[in-house]
This record gives sequence, C-alpha cells and structure tokens, in this order.
Amino acid sequence: MPTELPTELVDFVIQHATMDTRAHLMTLSRRVYSISVCSLYKSIPNMNTTRTTRCLRTLSKKLDLAHLVHSFSINLPLYLDFLQAFLPLLSHAFGNMNNLRTLSLEIDVPLAINPLNQVTCKLTKLRCVIPPEGSYPLSQFLLSQPAIEELFIVCQPDDIDTLSPEALPALKNLTAPLHLLPRLLVSRLSRLSRLCVLDIMAHSIKVVVLAAVLTYPAPPRSMELVIRIAITPNMMEITDIPRALRVLGQAVPYVTLLRLDVYGDLINQEELRDTFTSALPNFPNLNASAVTFQPITSDGYIGNPAQVQQARASLNTLTLTPIQDALITLSNTLVKISNTVLTWTSQLASQLEPDQTQVN
Repeated sequence: MPTELPTELVDFVIQHATMDTRAHLMTLSRRVYSISVCSLYKSIPNMNTTRTTRCLRTLSKKLDLAHLVHSFSINLPLYLDFLQAFLPLLSHAFGNMNNLRTLSLEIDVPLAINPLNQVTCKLTKLRCVIPPEGSYPLSQFLLSQPAIEELFIVCQPDDIDTLSPEALPALKNLTAPLHLLPRLLVSRLSRLSRLCVLDIMAHSIKVVVLAAVLTYPAPPRSMELVIRIAITPNMMEITDIPRALRVLGQAVPYVTLLRLDVYGDLINQEELRDTFTSALPNFPNLNASAVTFQPITSDGYIGNPAQVQQARASLNTLTLTPIQDALITLSNTLVKISNTVLTWTSQLASQLEPDQTQVN
C-alpha cells in the first residue's frame, strides 16, 4: 500500500513549484488538490492573456476559490476589442475576491469603466498604474480603502483632485511621481516611513522643488527617502549634486535613510560616490545611505517637465495652513523656473552644436 507524504511536505513542494507544476499536481488526487488549491489561488501573478482569462472565469464562477485569493496582479491587454468582453469578467471576479489584500493593476489604454469600482475588499497594498489619457477618478476609491499601508500610484492629478484628508489613514509606504505628492502628502507625510519619488530628475531645480514639497509643519520622526536623478552633460552634472542635496537635506532633517538612484551612461562612479558622501552631512539625522547606478532606459519620468508642471493642480480644494500655502506657491514658482531653464538650455545646446561641428 503506498505511503502518503505528510501534508506539510506536500504543501512545501507546492509553495516552491511553478504555476504549471502546481496545476499538474492538482490533478494527482483529491488530497493533493485540496492542499495545492490554496497555494495556487492565494497569490495570482501577472499572466498572459489566455491564462488570465481562464483564471478570471474560474474566479467569477466559483466563490470558494475567489475567497482564497489574497494577492492579484494584472496588466490589462492592449487589444480594445478584447477588452469589451474582458472587463465585465474582471469586474465580476473583483467582486468575488472578498479576501483580497494586495492588488497590482496596470492599465495600458483608456477604458470606458474603472475596474477598481468593483473592488469591495479591504486592501493593504495597492499598485495602480493608469494611462495619461482618459479620466479615472480615484479619490472615492482611496477613501474607501482605509487599510492601505503601501501605495504605488501613477495617474493624473485630476484623478485624485478631490482626495479627502481623511483618506489613507494607515499609509506608511508611498511610491509616486512628483506631480502627485502635494495632494498625497497633505495630512499624510507625518505617518510615512518610506517615500520613493518615481521621477528621474534631470535638473537640480527639480530636487529643489521636491524639497519645497516635502517641507511641512508636521513631518515624520524618521523616514526613508528614495530619489532618482539623471546625469547628463547639458542638464545635471555631478558637480550639481552637492548643491541639490544641501537644499534637500535642510528641508528634510527627518530623513534617516537616503537612497540615490543615478541614471546615466557616462558616469564616473567613484567620483559620484565621493560627491554623494561629501553631501551627506547636510542630513543631520541620517543613519544609512546608498547610491546605485543605472543605465538610461526608456522611462516615463525622465526629463519630463510637463509632469512636474502639473504638480499643484490638485491642491485647490484643500484647506491649507499659511506655511503650506506659501510652500506650494514657492514650489509652483520653482517649477516654472525649472521649465524655463530646461527650455533655455535645450535651445542653447542646439545653437552651439552646429558651431562645434564646424570647428571640428
């Protein structure tokens, strides 16, 4: 008579198996199925269109399986004709996943409906990336999710223009572009333990803008800050970093961990490390720091002053303190200066290029 493997061992194998292997294991026996089904549906990663459709059909029809889902990731496909049939399926599945805690939703094309409207569970982690086209009001949805502790969000300022100060009371970890920070940080900065600014800032003035945005009367006691900059010949050079970090350090003395992600193809890493280290005394409470080097790739936030220009549009409906109002006015001024400098620098570079060619 064959000996059955202990349940703990079967569960261990299933947890470390691939999605394909888990699916095959479920067909071995009812016992293995009952063990593997929990692991299979507990965390659903982003999959191709065929598998995602099959999964959503199952979750739409079988409530017992939908209730097992704690984490769900999906990147909506680009095919508009397919989306017409796909979205109702997704909405129905979202309505059934009442134990969902982690959701990652990326939308590549404008949609007629907002899939998040069907999410009724209490999330603790949300990753939401939506296209600049179209309108996706998120304020009411975020207000209905008081348990969110970790938020990764990319949208337009208008999508959260009516965000209530009472929304996101549990937020601790925020990743967002600079143009959303004024709206998201009001009444929430004091509770944050980590902030990652998505923009790859290609001019030191943008770091100054960030410093103005992060200056609030009630800052957190300590916070990890992650910023990204691009080193380019005509925009930001290594010598610009100390000045930018000095302004930032004076504005955010509460930062205890600083990470600088540097983007550029021609970087003297040793020189940059020394420059970065020399600027750290400007952060009086810093306990740890790190600098990483990344090649410049296609990124939606690199060198895009238009996104920074949108920064303060969502603040009009808030009641702000005089200090906050003054800082926002200063930030708006700095954004305009930043865009003017960027335009002037680009024009100057284009004018100089033919002369340099003739000299050579």
